[in-house]
Amino acid sequence: MFRKSIKNNIILSSLLGVGIILTLKATTANWFIVGWLEENFDKNLLAKAQVLLTLVEEDDEGIEFNFADEFMPEFERKENPEYFQFRYVSGRVFESSNSLKGDSMPFKASSPGVQLFSDVDLYDGQKGRLLQLNFIPQLDEELRSASRTASDDEMILLISRERESLDFLILLVNFTLLFSIPLVLLFMYVAIRIATDRGLRPLEELKTQLETLDVNRLVEPIKINSSVADMESIVKVINQALERISDSFRREQRFTSDAAHELRTPIAELMNMAEVAKRWPKKVDQLEFYNDVLKSSEKMHLIVNSLFELARCKKTPLKLEISEIGVAQRFTENWKKYAKQADSKGLRFEFVGDAAARVITSYIEFDLIISNLLSNAVEYSIEDSTISACLTTDGELATLTIKNYTDELEEGDLPHVFESLWRKEDSRNSESHIGMGLTIVKAYIELLQLDIRVSLSDQLYCVAVSGLPAVNEQTVAP
Repeated sequence: MFRKSIKNNIILSSLLGVGIILTLKATTANWFIVGWLEENFDKNLLAKAQVLLTLVEEDDEGIEFNFADEFMPEFERKENPEYFQFRYVSGRVFESSNSLKGDSMPFKASSPGVQLFSDVDLYDGQKGRLLQLNFIPQLDEELRSASRTASDDEMILLISRERESLDFLILLVNFTLLFSIPLVLLFMYVAIRIATDRGLRPLEELKTQLETLDVNRLVEPIKINSSVADMESIVKVINQALERISDSFRREQRFTSDAAHELRTPIAELMNMAEVAKRWPKKVDQLEFYNDVLKSSEKMHLIVNSLFELARCKKTPLKLEISEIGVAQRFTENWKKYAKQADSKGLRFEFVGDAAARVITSYIEFDLIISNLLSNAVEYSIEDSTISACLTTDGELATLTIKNYTDELEEGDLPHVFESLWRKEDSRNSESHIGMGLTIVKAYIELLQLDIRVSLSDQLYCVAVSGLPAVNEQTVAP
């Protein structure tokens, strides 16, 4: 029984297809060959009957049959003899071959010139072929010259011979055609198996290498000793996929390590404070103790909430509620959250452009994008600087841009700003930021099928969110 595999499917489908074609060709060939053999067998019998007809002639003395046995010994021999008999239409026998030994041959009523072929049982027990011809004997020259055109007597020629040699030849043809089918299929099976074994050898090699892969060897590229273009493209795609998986795995490892590091610090602080309070309860300032516990707990809460928010963004499917949103209004509302921190650093905020501009997107996710971008801008902006936002429209799409001045980033930092828990070394001591803000923003951007880009020029840090569906005169219902 064939197992489901590429090799077995190729062999089975090829053999099935070839088998059907061979069967159709063998059936067609058998039909033509058997028909040709039977036709030629009947033609030979008819040719011999026509020779015998030329030997029958009518003259003044009557109808004569000029037959010489030595020229047609087949009507005399004992093995596989042939038979003929001339009769009048009345049924009276005119002449018979010696092979009949006085027996009569069956005949049917017919018209002159009609050829009747039939299968019969011969007198020696063999299967035979019988030909019946009704004819009018030819006249000799003297009678034709006397204005007679035809004989007055109609006669019947019956001639038969064995057909077992024909049947044996037909059987041999059938056997040859039928036997050739499994023989060709066997040859095809061997040839296809050798070809598939050779053709699938690189695939087996690929399978062997993939089986040996583990998380520590993902960076090692797959190498196949094959010049087949298809295998080269497959190996190339697999190596690209392994490279992406390896990068993703490294990011997950780094994220897990960073998350553990971020959580370990407040946990260690809580444990140290609890141990000190347990040993020297009377020397601990309770208000200071509770403030420290609150700060550590808030940091843990911030980390855990950020992780949950990131997981929520990656959850599929996530139902989004699309609506029209006033961009300037959302910036104004979110700026209130960070106004106290901004005032302490002398920061100002301005929205440039049309204050009534609106976009069509999911309210919750878009509001969180604005909130995280403002939080990030307030945290890392230079003191006494301005944070600006604007919405530019290009046809049906809009681009949201937020700019602030910062001295904590360099050009080489830009590829890392969206990585989970990434922060500049100088900002590692921040209590309000853990390096997850832009990671969550990136997740929301992908969820809303938008695009985000960052740039830095002369300390001016710019974040551009593009692909937002804009509300304009064409999209407002009349």
